[in-house]
Amino acid sequence: TGKTMAFLKEALTKIKLFKPFRGPDNYKKDDFEYKMSVDGNLTRFKGTDRVLYKGEEVDNSLSE
Repeated sequence: TGKTMAFLKEALTKIKLFKPFRGPDNYKKDDFEYKMSVDGNLTRFKGTDRVLYKGEEVDNSLSE
């Protein structure tokens, strides 16, 4: 939905300079939560993004 994408865009602006892969490890706002897990580093990256709404995964197509 539009609210989900707006939240995802906001979460992705919260990246850390030492880990500039996608978004932060965890970011919450209202009923939304963004989670990212990373394996590797900038030259060998593998990661998974998850967006949750009220604790339920909204879209798992955000992976890798």
